[in-house]
Amino acid sequence: MRGLIFFILFLFPQLLYAQGGMIDSIRSKYDTISYWVKGGNASLTFQQIGLKNWNAGGNELLAFNFNFRGYANKEMERYIWFNQVDLSYSLSKQGDQRKIRANKDNWKISTRLNRKLEYNWSLTMGLILQSQFGPLYKVSVDKDTEEEITTLTSNLFSPGYLWPSFGFMYAIEDKFNISFLPLSGKFSIVLNDSLSQAGAYGVLEGHHFRSENGFGIDANLKMDVMTNVSLESELYTFTRYEDQFMTDVRWDFLARFKVNKFFSGFFSSNLIYDKDVIDKIQFRYSINMGFAYEFSL
Repeated sequence: MRGLIFFILFLFPQLLYAQGGMIDSIRSKYDTISYWVKGGNASLTFQQIGLKNWNAGGNELLAFNFNFRGYANKEMERYIWFNQVDLSYSLSKQGDQRKIRANKDNWKISTRLNRKLEYNWSLTMGLILQSQFGPLYKVSVDKDTEEEITTLTSNLFSPGYLWPSFGFMYAIEDKFNISFLPLSGKFSIVLNDSLSQAGAYGVLEGHHFRSENGFGIDANLKMDVMTNVSLESELYTFTRYEDQFMTDVRWDFLARFKVNKFFSGFFSSNLIYDKDVIDKIQFRYSINMGFAYEFSL
């Protein structure tokens, strides 16, 4: 892993200064003209289920969901620099729960530098940092006392993940791209002492960090299916070199159904397979409608 880090740190400045020097090119040509493309989208959705003398069963539900994506990209001759921030937070109160609690909490920051080659191919180098804002709990009820029992399941940088990568990308305009990343790393972070002592999220018991190297594939799709209906898909896989039968998979999917300029419906799903966490496929989905707004700067 140290060799991977050294290689990336060595190669990064070579990319920047190749062919006369990107920095000199920026200074001489772009001092007074901005070639940044900035924008994003935000949504705030609300869901409520109310029951009164409802004999068929079920639970009342009150939920708020917030999502934000911002990007800032810059193209400089044969180089393209992509930057993106994703935030997602959800609060809910279900049934007889006494408090409104977070049930979805995630943020991700990614940056990627591409150098254009030929035939839609690019040399690519990237870094992704992902974690959450605060604690999430598993809630159960004591059968004897009927008191709520909360168990901490995750917190800020517990877990956190850092993925450096280097490889090649094939892109079709801004609709589809796939990256083959033979030099990839995965750093798992668990700073919370209780979760660390339990060996949660793949770290050894009592440890706070774990580093692995392997081969990654990153595929992204963004397209308009029909008028006011769009799809976004992000798939990432990571295969360890020391165990090629152990592959992590993360797939995020979003379908947006635009009602008008300010309101949209959403179907989103998240699929995760990480044997270090649980040897099962984790899947979550939600259907929401509410305020949504796209912007560009």
